[in-house]
Amino acid sequence: MSTFQSLKWYVFYTKPRFEKKVDIKLKQLKLESFLPLYTAIRKWSDRKKKIEVPLFPGYIFVRGDEKTRLLVLTVDGIVRSVIFKNEPAILRDEEINNIKLLISSNKIVDTLSTITIGSKVRIVSGPLAGLEGRLSNIKGNNFFSLVLETINSSILVDVPQSDIAIIKDSNE
Repeated sequence: MSTFQSLKWYVFYTKPRFEKKVDIKLKQLKLESFLPLYTAIRKWSDRKKKIEVPLFPGYIFVRGDEKTRLLVLTVDGIVRSVIFKNEPAILRDEEINNIKLLISSNKIVDTLSTITIGSKVRIVSGPLAGLEGRLSNIKGNNFFSLVLETINSSILVDVPQSDIAIIKDSNE
């Protein structure tokens, strides 16, 4: 097995509001980190402002091997590795690529801190065609919710119902 194939996307908890600082420190260490950000409009009493905020507050992703994972744990602002099923949480390259695709689509509406349970769906047309996740109906609007179970988070994306197809379970 080559070194490239043994690299994994590990998931880490950061201190609250430390995501961007941690990302800078990891890049200074020449580590491959990924901090998904999206543009949100924040309102204050006197103005509105567009700011970049973490898609998954409190999380950062780092690609590497076990030695890299242990090094990341020494970085100021990292709290600990995310553990899933008694192992360090790992995201597949496909999941990271899906997050990058969603960010580049500029269709992110909001994020959820819990997984939305619903029908498994696939986007069949439009710029996000091929993405799979869970569907939820919120306030009468149809949203596509891409579920990342390893970090217990979802991404809400505004997608017309006509662009979504239900995926049938092979056991049905």
